[in-house]
Amino acid sequence: METEGGLEVYGNTFNGNATLDIVDIRPGTSGFGCKIHNNTWQNTTQPALNSHGVQCIDFEERGGIQYCYVYNNHF
Repeated sequence: METEGGLEVYGNTFNGNATLDIVDIRPGTSGFGCKIHNNTWQNTTQPALNSHGVQCIDFEERGGIQYCYVYNNHF
């Protein structure tokens, strides 16, 4: 998904090795790039031995990451 700001992710339950990738996001007219809040990330099984571990939110610096707020989540 591409957005020019105002991306909001909230009220979700992510199961397993779910990862939310945030790449190149800027505020736009909303005044914020993204808000990630009130979500639950849960993994009830051990990750595979060949995995790189468990990542829940991944901010990738290709372009710019501006005004991103992460709060009130349960991991």
